[in-house]
Amino acid sequence: MLRLTDVVKNMLFINVIIFIGIQTMPDMWRGYGMLGALFFYQSDFFYPFQIVTSMFMHADLTHLFMNMLGLVMLGPATEMVLGTKRFFTLYIIAGLGASFLSVGIDIFNFYTTGYVTNTFSVGASGCLYGVILAFATMFPNKTLTLFPIPIQVKAKYIGIFSIVYALYAGITDTIPGGIGHFAHLGGALVGFIMIHHWKMANLR
Repeated sequence: MLRLTDVVKNMLFINVIIFIGIQTMPDMWRGYGMLGALFFYQSDFFYPFQIVTSMFMHADLTHLFMNMLGLVMLGPATEMVLGTKRFFTLYIIAGLGASFLSVGIDIFNFYTTGYVTNTFSVGASGCLYGVILAFATMFPNKTLTLFPIPIQVKAKYIGIFSIVYALYAGITDTIPGGIGHFAHLGGALVGFIMIHHWKMANLR
């Protein structure tokens, strides 16, 4: 039976409670709730705290479910190996890495095109990508079962595919859906770097 670890349980609780809170707000307040999303830094709706708050918000129930499912699948094993403090550090810094890379890409696009966007980004995907790459870096040859397709794949291939897919989708912008692919890359990069910093790559 899967045992949820401390940080995983707390992150699940926080993300679900925030989602429910915003969804159940009266319409007159829901706009204020969206101030927690990450807007472009020159947008009238941008506030610095959004770099943190955006990682605890989700666009819809499917978005929330997929991120929390991924956290439940890989989070406990990763936390048990890293320990509570390190896993919490990994989760938060991966989220920050996702936000900063997303902002950096928006700045680059602004200075090359002059276009200011009022779209926003939300979600724990950057945190999740950090967890995925952390697990894949620690246990590259560990076999995992993909959901919902019952196919077994080594963790290193899942990590590689996640990075290649996000990089391709971000550069070509050919995959629709309003997904922050560069934010995913930011979280993944943090996960990879931190595991090597802690000298925990390729564990048995």
